[in-house]
Amino acid sequence: MPYAVHFVESGHGWRDADRRMFTVLLGMPTRCHVAIRRGSLPIYRLTDAEGPLPRRAKSMLDLNPFDLSSAPYIDAIGRHELYALLVQGLTRKQAELAHSRLTRYSDYAGTVAVQLDDETHWLLYGATLLHGYRLVGNQLRMQHDAAAVAGDDERDLGSFDYWRDSGLFDDVIWENVGLKATMFDGFESAEHGAVLAEAEDLLDNLLEGVSREVMLRVGDLDPGLVESLHAALLALSAARTAEQYAQSGLSCRRFLKRLADRLFPATDETRNGRKLGQDKWKNRLWAFAEDALGSSEAADFQFRLDDLGKRIDHWTDASNKAVHRPAITQIGATRLVVGLVSLTYDLILLVEPPTELPTEGYEAHASTVFRRLLDDSD
Repeated sequence: MPYAVHFVESGHGWRDADRRMFTVLLGMPTRCHVAIRRGSLPIYRLTDAEGPLPRRAKSMLDLNPFDLSSAPYIDAIGRHELYALLVQGLTRKQAELAHSRLTRYSDYAGTVAVQLDDETHWLLYGATLLHGYRLVGNQLRMQHDAAAVAGDDERDLGSFDYWRDSGLFDDVIWENVGLKATMFDGFESAEHGAVLAEAEDLLDNLLEGVSREVMLRVGDLDPGLVESLHAALLALSAARTAEQYAQSGLSCRRFLKRLADRLFPATDETRNGRKLGQDKWKNRLWAFAEDALGSSEAADFQFRLDDLGKRIDHWTDASNKAVHRPAITQIGATRLVVGLVSLTYDLILLVEPPTELPTEGYEAHASTVFRRLLDDSD
């Protein structure tokens, strides 16, 4: 879902609004990749404006900026000349954080979640705003369409130099969007906006279901697994350096080792020449997958085992490398955590939830409580 960030004309031009938006996005706890369309909305300035923030525009801040229905929203902004940045790629939490940080500026007039399948929203944003920027981490890409370089160079060279010299970004480059968002783009319509919005909702629901299944299953299997996963996610969200990203990798490795302990406890036996001792946790994940697939008598047993085995090898090796490799990046750490969750999902769904929950994860604390009870009884 895209979010429209609005600013009221304050006499300083729209570049200042862009700069404030970039500063907020660059200050996000996690790496941002967003595309931004921009422009003035087709509305009129109030004649009874009061101060730098027109009185009626300020009413936008009195409303919940993330739960506005079309009628009061359009009534609130339809009386002003507003500049809008349509930001695509933000999560809801990121949009809320951006909103809270932008409220310090007097010309900020509120953020709304844009429903591109809503005809009014489409006319205001989808059919009005032009391509502007893409922010990939700390790299700014200034967008232009194919026509801008078809003859004379009609790109905004002044703005390019301004942002390059601003010191905000590690790099500023051009991005050619081709025919996207031009008169030749057959997907620039409310109908396609509806498809996009529905696909995004369906994908969000699917991925949310995966995360809920993983958390429910591993929480029942061993609450300590939840703590290891929480540590990996927390380290990833707060990391700023390679050393901090490596901490996320360390938690991923601990999670996988503990998962192997719960799915296939260590044994002195061997399987296909592979030892299954305490330190051979990768082999034990393989053995669990082999047993689970074999018990289901899957027709594609070998294919599925090979696929899972390759992923077990890949992500266990990746978690080890993340700990020892000093140059791990945010992207690498994010892929590791996502891969870990995906692998866990596929492994735990090989078997039905147990009718008797395991107790191994509780043994240490249970022993402490038991000894205390014995001491109290003396």
